[in-house]
Amino acid sequence: IKDICSFIEAVAILVKEFPDLMATIAGPMDENPSYAAICRQLVESKRLQATIIFTDNISVEPLLAETDVHVLTSISEGQPLALLEACAAGVPSVVTDVGACREILLTGPGGQSTDLPPGGIVVDPVSPTAIANGVATLLRSRELRLEMGTAARRRVSRNYREEVCLRAYGALYTELLHHKRGMEPWQE
Repeated sequence: IKDICSFIEAVAILVKEFPDLMATIAGPMDENPSYAAICRQLVESKRLQATIIFTDNISVEPLLAETDVHVLTSISEGQPLALLEACAAGVPSVVTDVGACREILLTGPGGQSTDLPPGGIVVDPVSPTAIANGVATLLRSRELRLEMGTAARRRVSRNYREEVCLRAYGALYTELLHHKRGMEPWQE
């Protein structure tokens, strides 16, 4: 569901403009060995062995400190921790429009508009060209990366702090309990 193949295809497009590009695919390789093998074969067929590095489970903090653009190419997500981590580190992201990705980077919780600028770029899933275009837009402009990275950090700080999340979960649970009982919250 992470659609690493689309990421690899996007990197193949990007190296034409950014020949010194380095891309890291972080995460466990043993969860789905056959898919990992497909990804490695795709890297070889695109001749990207010097560009794409596969890591196993690693500490994300040092990796994000070296990252200019975070990319999440999933075809399905809930509220991706990897995106929240990138935002907290002030790294702008290019993400697919799945799960809460749009909410985290653009609209805020519940789809409401906020006064903050975007924390990254949202593209359609399974679209290597759109992913590459989004990454290229950020790589071309250090100023835009800094602006979006700062906005991403402010967004996650405002909307995804522990107390904010606990309050939102509490309200949801209360609403669901009242609904299950057939009552409106004000009727109790």
